[in-house]
Amino acid sequence: MELNLSGNKIGDKGAATLGYRLKLCQNLKSLNLNYTEISYAIEILLMGLKECYALQSLNLNGNYFPLHTEQLWGLPKSIQHLSLNNVSSRETTNTARVLLQGLNSYCNLKTLNLENIRIDSDVDEVRASGENLKLDAKLVELRIGNNAKICGIAQVLIENNHELKTLHFQKNTVDLKFLGLLVENMRHFQLVDLNLSSIELHKVCGAGLLSEGLKHCPQIKILNLSSNKLESNDFQLLSEGILTCKHLVKLNLSDNNMDSEGATCLAKGINCFCEIKSIYIEKNNIGSNGAAAMMEALKNSIYLECVQLQFNSIGPEGASAVADWITSTSKRYPRQNSCFLRTLNLAGNQIHTNGTAVLAGALQFCKNLHFLDMSKNKIDPESADGLARGLQRCTQLHILRLDYNNFDGKGAIILAEGLKYCQSLKTLSLSGNKIGTNDAAGMAERLKHITIKNLYLKDNNIDSQHELVDALPHCNIYTDLGLTNKEIRTDNNIDSQLVNALPHCNIYTELDFTNKEIGREDHWQENIEEHLTAVQSRLSELAELKSKPPEEHIKRWQK
Repeated sequence: MELNLSGNKIGDKGAATLGYRLKLCQNLKSLNLNYTEISYAIEILLMGLKECYALQSLNLNGNYFPLHTEQLWGLPKSIQHLSLNNVSSRETTNTARVLLQGLNSYCNLKTLNLENIRIDSDVDEVRASGENLKLDAKLVELRIGNNAKICGIAQVLIENNHELKTLHFQKNTVDLKFLGLLVENMRHFQLVDLNLSSIELHKVCGAGLLSEGLKHCPQIKILNLSSNKLESNDFQLLSEGILTCKHLVKLNLSDNNMDSEGATCLAKGINCFCEIKSIYIEKNNIGSNGAAAMMEALKNSIYLECVQLQFNSIGPEGASAVADWITSTSKRYPRQNSCFLRTLNLAGNQIHTNGTAVLAGALQFCKNLHFLDMSKNKIDPESADGLARGLQRCTQLHILRLDYNNFDGKGAIILAEGLKYCQSLKTLSLSGNKIGTNDAAGMAERLKHITIKNLYLKDNNIDSQHELVDALPHCNIYTDLGLTNKEIRTDNNIDSQLVNALPHCNIYTELDFTNKEIGREDHWQENIEEHLTAVQSRLSELAELKSKPPEEHIKRWQK
């Protein structure tokens, strides 16, 4: 039997009632009470669970209760999965010790989630209190990230669990001593998933030490070292350890200081990754040389589905390297004449018109592409034709982002002409370009035959959405009215535009009245006030209906 009440605000009253009823549910195997606003009644609830001898999984994420309560650690020994993620607790000085001693009673525990619990206690004291603790549980999965000062508890859990396959330790404060302990125990683990993001590895000079630990984890498939401020010399050390992880499927090194030299060193370590499917290197400033080295090393990674290279200043040369990788990979499968790429993010790379032209030619080999982001690349309108022709083959494309480039109305229309073949397109974003009202209408007219759901046109020169709404009645359109620095008067008919546009629930409009001169004779703002009053009245009416029994609802709708 499984019971899932997650997201329901049952509160303490509901938890207490549930606790009494659970005594009758001796065959209960799984209970999910995530984000149910339980606080003081947690003890009553847990007392009821003591008689659920078949219970294997308990999730109490996002509630507010003390972790040192005795009932939490007196549950049936049958529990295998315990999740206390984001539990806001009223801690005492001995919380860490009670927590460790409590965990010792769960001999069958396999997965433990203690992320975001924020136990802040003296590290040396916790380490000392745990010296004699020998946990009977053999954890396979341990998630203990985003806790700042929790190395003491982590030390005990790591030393007593040599069968770990998943370890998430992101966003914690570590020292060289703890990192050495972790690396020493990595030789015993069977790690498949390791997350050490945002632990400031560079600050503690831990790249070389971690590299030694990775040499003992040839079976690892997911590795996350993002946001560690690692520099090129750190990646030179890491490449030796990463070289042994030949079964990597996902590698995340985003938001570091890799630069082109570090990327070149790393490329030597990843040229043997034949199984990798996702690689994240965004915000590393690898430049064109680094991008060329990385894409050359990935030519053996024919199953690569996700490439995140945004904000790396790779330029036209780097875009050409990406295009060359796409072309060479697709040749491995002449029958389908396409690579496996599903996600490609090249935003903020200054690839300009030349890089776009080369990349557009390679897009014809991306028949499986779902997501493409080329925003903030200074792409001129002249590139629209080639890009449109390349996108015609991307029939599986779901999301296309070309924000803050230099597309004008003519370029947008040409682009939309090519997108007619992308029948799976759901989101198109062209914010921050130079598209006018008439051109936007022409673009919408060409898109009306596909099932597009979201159209983003903010920060363009659009001052009316009527034509857009008529052409795309089922699409959510996000725009602004382009009224900045304009004089609003009754003779420019702006009142009817506003009032007629606002009732459409699928129009998301920003009204910015900065630096405007509004004359006294203007009456359009009164119309807006009338509309908002009508909305408020309708909401009150719905609230009143909600409080009435179902029979009243039926009568009202019949009327």
